[in-house]
Amino acid sequence: MKIKNLLVFILACLMMVGSFAACDSSTDESSLIESEIEESSEISEEENMYPEYWGKNEYNRTENVGAPEIIDSHEMTVKRVKASKYEITYQTDAGKMTVTLDEKTWGTFNIGMYKLVDDKGNTHVFTGGSTDWEYVYRTKKTATAPMVWSGGNHGNETLVSLKFYNGETNEEIVFSKDGESVTVNKLHVLETTKLLFVADSDGDGYGYKNKDKDKFTDDDVYANVVRKYTFVGPQITLNVDYEYIKEVYYQLSYTCMFPIEKKYGLYCDMIDVSGNKVKTITTKKVGSPNYDGPMNSGNAATRVLIYGDEMPIYKFDVQVTTHTDSLENQKNSFKTAFWDMNTNSNKLYFSKYDQNNVTKIEVGTKYNTECVWTFIYDKDAK
Repeated sequence: MKIKNLLVFILACLMMVGSFAACDSSTDESSLIESEIEESSEISEEENMYPEYWGKNEYNRTENVGAPEIIDSHEMTVKRVKASKYEITYQTDAGKMTVTLDEKTWGTFNIGMYKLVDDKGNTHVFTGGSTDWEYVYRTKKTATAPMVWSGGNHGNETLVSLKFYNGETNEEIVFSKDGESVTVNKLHVLETTKLLFVADSDGDGYGYKNKDKDKFTDDDVYANVVRKYTFVGPQITLNVDYEYIKEVYYQLSYTCMFPIEKKYGLYCDMIDVSGNKVKTITTKKVGSPNYDGPMNSGNAATRVLIYGDEMPIYKFDVQVTTHTDSLENQKNSFKTAFWDMNTNSNKLYFSKYDQNNVTKIEVGTKYNTECVWTFIYDKDAK
């Protein structure tokens, strides 16, 4: 009898252990499922930050400590002035601001004039629209081929489509006639283009620069590009998605820029990712009319603050958040520069690639960049 009771006791213990194990297993599985649900929710929430028309929505961002907060909403009026020009206006504490999108002779639209009419009726033109903000590349079809400019303000780029969206409702905005306008709190502009390396035939550094005169073939297209602008009052964000369909070679190029009249941009504080001021660059009040002023390059800055001496109340904060795709983590020697460009203006450059050696970009390579320009009205500045 004792042996039988012992066997029953052992069997009962084994059944209890199995029951506990099953319970633990069930708990682990439940925790795992809950974890997967939470992770899935996080992914869905991230994806929901962008509308369906946005397409690519993953950007390898790095926070720039001390940078301005992202502005979510600001009432603006968007107007089609003519087929080749769109105007965005809005009120700030400084007065009425205007920024334009202008068509270039090769067909793409770039950020153009940026100006303020203050409360006293005085007009302040911060940049006149003669040069670009977005990007520009030094391109070679082969490692030993002559270099040609491509993109931005230098041609060798062609427009595929230009679309406007209400960034809050996600509805497309269609302008049917000149003078038509709409009011929005967030504006998305999606501009699809193709980057080209049409050879420079006349020695001016440009290839395809006039859509009515110059020609290109599919063989000249080396990258498909989508520029995604977000306008929210005094802040403009530009995301750019690049997909390379042909092998290309690059030298020193610029993935974000900002031109500024000297009157409002004599000084530039170079700021690193941790929010430390690397250097303050002071330019001459009168620059060189021959575009041979100092570049003031080599600064390890991922963000800058630009301001003038006469009216320091107007400041411009420019930052790049995609440090790898936009800057190659600043491994080149040129890094960030503030060029004393000519008699009236200076220009900021965030750079990528080496100045003296070519960098080969393989077919299938994709880059996704982001930069942010913010206008700051600091009424207490002296």
